[in-house]
Amino acid sequence: MLSPLRLLAAAFHGVHLMVRPGHLPAIFGLVGAMNTPAQLVTMREHLRTHPRAAAALDSPFHLSLDVDALGRLPTGTLGRAFAEFTTREGVEPRVLTDKALGETDWVPMHLYEVHDIWHVVTGIGTDVVSEVEILAFMLAQLPHTRMAPLAIAIAMARGALGHRDLAPSKLQAAFVRGTQLGERADLFFGVDWSKRWDTPLSEVRAELGVQVEMKEPAALPAA
Repeated sequence: MLSPLRLLAAAFHGVHLMVRPGHLPAIFGLVGAMNTPAQLVTMREHLRTHPRAAAALDSPFHLSLDVDALGRLPTGTLGRAFAEFTTREGVEPRVLTDKALGETDWVPMHLYEVHDIWHVVTGIGTDVVSEVEILAFMLAQLPHTRMAPLAIAIAMARGALGHRDLAPSKLQAAFVRGTQLGERADLFFGVDWSKRWDTPLSEVRAELGVQVEMKEPAALPAA
């Protein structure tokens, strides 16, 4: 049961998402409101069924991010791909690492720190529909989280109200893709990505059972 203060915070961020679907600070503001102590206990119990996640819970670690250094790694490595992703998508990793520093529990802290890396490894973009896809992936991997289904529902509702970029069919397809990818892949939670920066991204994906859907090339304009 959420306290009145948490309900108010959840409502505030939910309304913000209705106005600005996919807005990352609002999504993770919703995370903070929904992550009650009881909810985190339930998530920890679920995570302990996976050996790597259990080991991470027993020995928490933090992500070291130096995007400039990662950008100097060989082409094709996870670190280089992450650095290129931040440039291409206009992502500022500090937004999430600063948010992580405000958490007192390691589980949400870890999820903040690795969110953008999950985008890179799964090959999922950062537009609004893609955020639904990554949230569906998270829900498949962490079925006891409250935040993902609520944020997805908000996006679906906004799409139903006629947001030009949120056609319900696109959102539903993204939800299915993310769910299937999350169910097929090994658990991402607890992976220490900093030990894999110099590993080829293709090897990281193979290790975790991630099959990235190849996008159709854009059609050339008619002559």
